[in-house]
Amino acid sequence: MNPHAFFPMTRSTTTPLSLPLNPDQLSLWLVREQATSLGDEERQELLRWRQATASNETHYQQLLLTWQATQLVPDEHWRRILDQAPLQASRRRWLRTTLFIGAPALAAGTAVIALPGMRTLWQVTPQFTARYQSARGEQQRIVLPDQSILHLNTDTLVDVAFYADHREVTLHQGEALFDVHKQHERPFQVLGGLASILVTGTLFNVRRDPDSLSVIVQEGQVQVSSGRWWSPSHVSLGPDQRLRLDSSTGRPRVDSTPAPAATAWHTGQLVFSNAPLSEVVRELNRYRAPQQAIRIMDDSLTSRRIAAVFELHDSADLLETLPELLPLRVSTLPSGEVQLHAR
Repeated sequence: MNPHAFFPMTRSTTTPLSLPLNPDQLSLWLVREQATSLGDEERQELLRWRQATASNETHYQQLLLTWQATQLVPDEHWRRILDQAPLQASRRRWLRTTLFIGAPALAAGTAVIALPGMRTLWQVTPQFTARYQSARGEQQRIVLPDQSILHLNTDTLVDVAFYADHREVTLHQGEALFDVHKQHERPFQVLGGLASILVTGTLFNVRRDPDSLSVIVQEGQVQVSSGRWWSPSHVSLGPDQRLRLDSSTGRPRVDSTPAPAATAWHTGQLVFSNAPLSEVVRELNRYRAPQQAIRIMDDSLTSRRIAAVFELHDSADLLETLPELLPLRVSTLPSGEVQLHAR
């Protein structure tokens, strides 16, 4: 079959794509196209991408044929497959696993054909890979090969993979500040479990906790995509905007917050503005060993609010300051645990 028979191939003479399509995004857009959920501008963007090169059109047609093959699988089997999908697994990996492994196993005798060339299409070799990890209480500053700067906060683990057409960082845990060097032809993507963040060049912060994710933009614009890959939500953020996602609801919440204060940790400071003591203690404990955790011993203290700036690496000053701000006393146990009592 000639993949170009479906579409007249002419090189586009229009302006370059505002958001180049990498394999992950192509798979998402094709699924949305088949579900008639692409907007007019996105359909035009996809059309221009297909027209740009013969290789683009070949990739599109190969993926389209595979999508059509999946229609052989009964709906109830696909529902079981999709319900097991991770919220933000790499669409490339999930699509490959579902089409080549999951569907035949779950569909009990229903065959899904792996088309020639599809395995090669999705098995792209990165040009650069690295893993970076910071210990509890440690910050790191890393200059990546594209001159982007990655600041790791306490207890953070990331994997970096640079491809010819996009740059990708997986934030497994912790918090990172990204100062992305602008490359329009190679967008920069951060995968954070509950969402992915896509930019070409900007300054933004991502924090991944066990059950939540937050994104704060300091400079430029970012696009945050969340939800299941077949029914995504897209939110654009600008300077001093914060998006929060909770795994229990999956719905993004956007508010305004001073980004320099929220990202002051990379300069060795924590800034609190009218924050409850429970939040302050939770944040401080991220930088302390578990046996030296700060604990609130009286519930009456949890909602008392603080406005202060703490030096991260000066615990003695921090503990001396708290009784000046709130009616409490500080007790330090031989183990190093710190207890806060009302007075």
